[in-house]
Amino acid sequence: MMDRRAGAGFLAGDWIENRLKKPTTFLCKLKFRNELPDPTAQPKLLSMNTNRDQYSKYSITSLEKLHKPKLYPEQDLGIPLDLLDISVYNTPDVRPPLALEDEELLRDTEVVTPVKHEGIRIKERPTDKGVSWLVKTQYISPLSMDAAKLSLTEKQAKEMREAKEGRNVSLENLNSRERQIKAIQESFKASKLHPVHQSKPSLKPVEIMPLLPDLDRYDDRFVTVAFDSDPTADSEAYNKLDRSTRDEHESKAIMRSYAVNGSDSTKTEKFLAYMVPAPDELSKDIYDENEDISYSWVRVPLGCKR
Repeated sequence: MMDRRAGAGFLAGDWIENRLKKPTTFLCKLKFRNELPDPTAQPKLLSMNTNRDQYSKYSITSLEKLHKPKLYPEQDLGIPLDLLDISVYNTPDVRPPLALEDEELLRDTEVVTPVKHEGIRIKERPTDKGVSWLVKTQYISPLSMDAAKLSLTEKQAKEMREAKEGRNVSLENLNSRERQIKAIQESFKASKLHPVHQSKPSLKPVEIMPLLPDLDRYDDRFVTVAFDSDPTADSEAYNKLDRSTRDEHESKAIMRSYAVNGSDSTKTEKFLAYMVPAPDELSKDIYDENEDISYSWVRVPLGCKR
């Protein structure tokens, strides 16, 4: 009987404890609150004495003043430090005289060359006067025909000066196309003149070579390639050669373009291969069309510019 009652009491307590956890269709969380009653009087602000020295005052004893701790500052400081008595660093009532060395450091720099204000010429710009948000007034008069006052560009000011001096008057009456033709013809005439040094007119050229485009290779396409290091440095066949031989191989190198089909047969990837003559082909002439030269593939440049 005792065992049954004990078992019944245990089951009853377990049911009381877990009855709140029983699943239910009421979808609302249960909140248990035990609110305190409101205060009977309104709160008041009390002024508290915040003086920290009302009970005790910190002071240095005579024993602490007599004790001189050993400090080990840097040798190049030269400043006596007192870490215990901070009052020695207070501003003195009487200002001590400044040392001559410090006075030289604090003295303002004097202008050696005096500025002559009467020598400075300030150009008056009538267009700059007035309120910034209003349209600037432009004055048209013989005194304001200067380029700086009319806000002209350098090209317009040059054309105005040439027209005033009587130069290129006939050229101004031509349209832009005829002016371009005239300028091109003048450039051909200037190229045939005897060159004169800009700063030393007495010098004479030893040899004059015409600079003309190569019409035979005018339609050729070239590729500019930039390498971070020597192109043949990573090749096992060429990195063992001396520097001069490698430079000669690199001077005779060529670039060859080719295409490779990837996983997608409809798309082809284009590459540029860097190829140099074989080590035993260096003695052959690469400009001879009848000479057969074998090249070795070295690397594929990562970036190139056409």
